[in-house]
Amino acid sequence: MDVGSETDTAAISPSVIDTLQQSISLQMQAIADRVDAMLSPSERQRRTAVKLCVRTWNVCATPPPSCDQLRALLRTPRRRARAADAVEQDDDAAVGEGELNGDVYAIALQEVVDINGFGAYAGHMAYSAFGGGDAAVDGLNDGVMDEVLRWQHLLFEVLSGYKLVARKALVGMTIFVFVRFEHLPFCNARVSALGTGPLGLGNKGAVAVSLQLYGSSLCLVGVHLASGTSNTLARNEDVGRLHERLRFPDARTIPGLVVRPPGPATIGEHEFVVWLGDMNYRIRMADEGVRRAMTATPPPLAELAAADELRFERLAGRVFAGYEEAPLLFAPTYKYDRGTDVYDTSHKKRAPAWCDRILWRESELVTLVSYGRCEQLKSSDHRPVTADLELYVAHEPSRASGTRVPASEHAGTRLIGVLRMGPPSSLLQCFTACLGVADTGQPEPGWSRKPPRAA
Repeated sequence: MDVGSETDTAAISPSVIDTLQQSISLQMQAIADRVDAMLSPSERQRRTAVKLCVRTWNVCATPPPSCDQLRALLRTPRRRARAADAVEQDDDAAVGEGELNGDVYAIALQEVVDINGFGAYAGHMAYSAFGGGDAAVDGLNDGVMDEVLRWQHLLFEVLSGYKLVARKALVGMTIFVFVRFEHLPFCNARVSALGTGPLGLGNKGAVAVSLQLYGSSLCLVGVHLASGTSNTLARNEDVGRLHERLRFPDARTIPGLVVRPPGPATIGEHEFVVWLGDMNYRIRMADEGVRRAMTATPPPLAELAAADELRFERLAGRVFAGYEEAPLLFAPTYKYDRGTDVYDTSHKKRAPAWCDRILWRESELVTLVSYGRCEQLKSSDHRPVTADLELYVAHEPSRASGTRVPASEHAGTRLIGVLRMGPPSSLLQCFTACLGVADTGQPEPGWSRKPPRAA
């Protein structure tokens, strides 16, 4: 009997095909991923580069700055950050000169109001007790909402070519996401929040945005983690709890959206993930040693960065596994006497530390442009931290939901298509078809998820 005869083709029943589809999924996942990794840059699917500008600042309940000062925070450096394996001083690490040329701006603020104040706690407790909706979450009490709106109006004035697509507030934490007008027809946003403070109160925790941008999904998690020099374990647990428990609503239940795919429900289901905020990790060195080091000219930033607590915890695999951070080429961002360049001179004399951080999930689809701090804003005891990233987002309509589609799903679909057309003439035909690789060895359009590398 010939392999490709009509009789054999008709003999393959739908039930057999369905069984085959289920059985190959796991095996094909590993094969598809390995072939994906072997594709040369010139063969990778073309994607759209989008510049994401990320800003985080613990404002310590100070009023919003002037428009010029805020513009200095939002501008991107004129020169790209240079690659560096070792931490050293870099003149490019300071932000303030450049243009407002991002496609997406994410601004996370902490301590917009005094988080130790009774009013903030009372507002959050009322929300928790009575199951308040978005209005309750976004305005825990009049004082919180007033401050959030003051910052929002200032951002409107500075980011005149952008649209606010998402805002979320939880006690002292707020996150804003602005998108350039030209991208608005191709994005949807959802928000969520989760408190991790005592009794689950929102003095610590996260405010997050799930952004569907073209055919990709981006999760922005603004955090304020447990404070205190000895609370390393609590900080790690905060990150783990947020990653596991924070959930986004099903987009199909949100009125007003033109496109309503379900969208990713958890942080990990997004294609791109960025964490930003006051993470409160300290430097594992005697306080006096840190303070003495920062009085040197120039200060030994490499030595201090080697003792960074977050670096230790990441290397040990206890937090942020699978995430990246750029080298710390700028001075510690905490704790300053307000309005000065002098580290804490109060009776507590807290040691300087890199409390304010930005990390992103490892991906060949993310390119670092810059990582630094803003020197023009000194009203708080923290300095703002900035990161500019290029994301290579998918633009296929089929990816509009933003859900990451396993390679095995594509492979299984292709193999079933081959079987419906008739039994394959060889095992090679079977594998090349389901992996999206033609006999010439070139991938089919739309399969590879990697961007073209710059020449």
